[in-house]
Amino acid sequence: MSLIKSTNISELTNMLWMSSAFITLAERDGLEILCEEVNLTHLQEKTNIPTPLLSALLDLLVEGKFVIKRGDYFRFSDEIIENIRNQIPKTLSLLRTNYGQAFNMVNTAREDCLAMGWQHKQDYLLQAQGDNSERIVTHVFDQFEVVKSAIKKADATLLDVGAGVCAISIKACEEYPNLKVVGLEPADKPFELGKQNILFKKLKKRIDLRKIFLEDLRETEKYDVVWFPQAFIPDEVFSKCLLSIKHALKKNGVLLTHVMSTEKSGVGPSIARLKNVLFGGSLRSSQELLEALKNAGFYDLQTHEESGGTAIAGVINK
Repeated sequence: MSLIKSTNISELTNMLWMSSAFITLAERDGLEILCEEVNLTHLQEKTNIPTPLLSALLDLLVEGKFVIKRGDYFRFSDEIIENIRNQIPKTLSLLRTNYGQAFNMVNTAREDCLAMGWQHKQDYLLQAQGDNSERIVTHVFDQFEVVKSAIKKADATLLDVGAGVCAISIKACEEYPNLKVVGLEPADKPFELGKQNILFKKLKKRIDLRKIFLEDLRETEKYDVVWFPQAFIPDEVFSKCLLSIKHALKKNGVLLTHVMSTEKSGVGPSIARLKNVLFGGSLRSSQELLEALKNAGFYDLQTHEESGGTAIAGVINK
């Protein structure tokens, strides 16, 4: 079902203003505050949004059924509360990374410098993307016995490709106390933030963040598991990256990757395909990726369907 009632431009602009109003409140701690009934004065004191502007934001969200007004009190609708309660930090990160990427796409189009590839430099967007990626550890690693058994070894080592702000590396260390991680992050800004996050979490002895591209890695038989975010990898270096992974994995080491784009119809899958293209990788299907991994020497290839796409794990044959 379409997210909009018509193709009327007014409907699109209404959605833009509605989402912007919601995110504005979210950035001022409104997600948590509006889960309970609160009056305008209290909400203004907590958010520090000027009263006239706050009143206008609430008016719009009431009309859009996001917020319920009872007399002088406001709170989110039951549906919104059900979706965000107990996961407010996750919701805020999800809003930030999606809004930030869309906003950048529009800005670069206006400046005639649209480009594919992850080139973001804003701290908030990079950290939000990292926070969202933690689910790779908490929701994807556990779906494959070959991954769990490899990563739980006493001397296990994980290669985190495109480590960014090191959210996956850090979460993996927290979940698996015996694990050591090498992260690869060639871009300046996420590398800097990743270093800061490692120090903040006191994991300098367990996470080695390196400023190089995967295709330039020259290690052999060092890693038990490689996390490979193939959606970010352009075609021109994809084969080189697979070869680097093949050399870097230990005997019977495991590669774990993910396909976010599908051929399904609907707004959600269409957004996933758009994001995949913006990330810089090609729209590789699960079948295409499975075939590429098989040709590269991986076996025991397994898949797991989830809401965000398809996770794939395979063992290297040496």
